[in-house]
Parts: sequence; C-alpha cells; structure tokens
Amino acid sequence: MESEVNKEAENKPAENVDEPVESAVVEEAAKDSDVSEIADKTPTETEELKGRLEAAYGKQAELQNKYLRKAADLDNMRKRLARDREEITATAITGLLEDLLPSIDAFRLGLDAAHGKEGADEIVKGFAMALDQMNEILLRRGLETVDPVGEVFDPALHEALSQEHSEEVGEGKILRVMRVGYRLNERLLRPAAVIVSTGSVVAASADEKQAANE
Repeated sequence: MESEVNKEAENKPAENVDEPVESAVVEEAAKDSDVSEIADKTPTETEELKGRLEAAYGKQAELQNKYLRKAADLDNMRKRLARDREEITATAITGLLEDLLPSIDAFRLGLDAAHGKEGADEIVKGFAMALDQMNEILLRRGLETVDPVGEVFDPALHEALSQEHSEEVGEGKILRVMRVGYRLNERLLRPAAVIVSTGSVVAASADEKQAANE
C-alpha cells in the first residue's frame, strides 16, 4: 500500500512554486529596460526634453504674470469707481447745500431781528431750536459754520466788507460777522463776510502822528 502511495506522489505533477519568483524577475527586468531606455537617450533628445521643460516653466511664469496684471487692473478699477462715486456724491451734496445757504441766511436774519421783541420770546426759542437741529444735520453732512468773531482776519477764509475802529478788538481782528461762512469737508464753500477792526482810535492817531514826523 505504501509503495502505491509513493508512486502516486511521484507521478503527481509538481506545484508551480517558482511563479512569484519569475514574476519578480520579469518586473525587475522591465525596470532595467526603462532605465536603459532613458540612459540610451541621445544628447539631442535630452536637450529637446530639457527645452520642453523650460518652455513649460516659462509658460507658467507668463500666465502668472498675466494673472497678477489682471488682478492689479481690477483692483485699480475698483478704487477708481469708488473715487468717482465719492466725487459724484460730494458734488451733489455741494450743489444742494449751496442752494440752501440763502434760505439759511434768511432764517438767521429773521431770528436775529426777532430778538428783544416784546412777546416774541417763545417764538425765538422755538426757531432757535429748529436752527440748532438744522445745523446738526448739516454738520453730519460735513458742513461747518465759519463764524470768526474775534479771530485774526484771514483772506483765505474771510471777506472784508469794511474796517472800523474799536477800543476792545485789536487791529487786524474781526470786529463783527455780517454773514457767516461755510466750509464743506475742509473745503471753503463760502467765505464769512466780516468787519475788520483797525484798533483803538488813540493808537491810530499816535501812529499817524509818528508817520507824519518821519
């Protein structure tokens, strides 16, 4: 019986135990073949590949530069549009305020004329509150009142209507404001109309005598 089993084992075909080894040998041979193909490239082919690689890098740099330029142009356009919008808004507000100034002047003159009138105290108080509210609204829009009583005369901000002697106000300073001025966002919208003091009469006479003696 044992001899028959041994015979069957001898006659049974051997298992393919060498297949993994053969597969690894084939893969290694393929790798060696690829490396040999790269190594076998001629100098001309190598230079061609190098040139194509450099061209690809150059194209990438060119596209990046174009993108940066377009982004900068877009940013400049946004800034320009914002600046134009601000200028249009400022121009519209300026025109509206210039049209309102005569009405505001009339309001102020009427209020000044009502001061001291008998029985007009409540009316003056109400109109004064309305004028204060109006000034607050205009101030929020950037409009400032130029009311320079007692300040040194500045031809860039003030318009001199005349000159008068004064014992209280020094020479060259503003004695009275006949019409207030307005400034819109640091830009002069209308100068203040003022009376400028020439100083004391006594001091002026002394200066005249001294000038005559010289």
